[in-house]
Amino acid sequence: MNRVDLTVLRLAVYELEYEKEEVPVGVAINEAVELAKCFGSEESGAFVNGILGKIANPDKKVAARKASSKNEEQTSARPKSGFKVKDPSKKVVVVNRNVSSRAPENKNE
Repeated sequence: MNRVDLTVLRLAVYELEYEKEEVPVGVAINEAVELAKCFGSEESGAFVNGILGKIANPDKKVAARKASSKNEEQTSARPKSGFKVKDPSKKVVVVNRNVSSRAPENKNE
């Protein structure tokens, strides 16, 4: 995280926490995003918006994330690591998403 993003986040969190009566939440977030876009990198605006949105509404997407993780657990037959073991009779040891490795064949047979 660069210093501009950190400084903008500090300013906006202060406004969200201690200036609630004087500065509406949407205004504090919008001003922080505009500052980040102006003085930060290309991704700073989206980054600051995401962080401040999560701080302002901490429980908004948690329910959706929990529901999607339950669906993934029920429908996923593959291990979470992305590896799956193939049929050992074909001499395939382990297959990663894009790379397959085979056991060396014995040329003496």
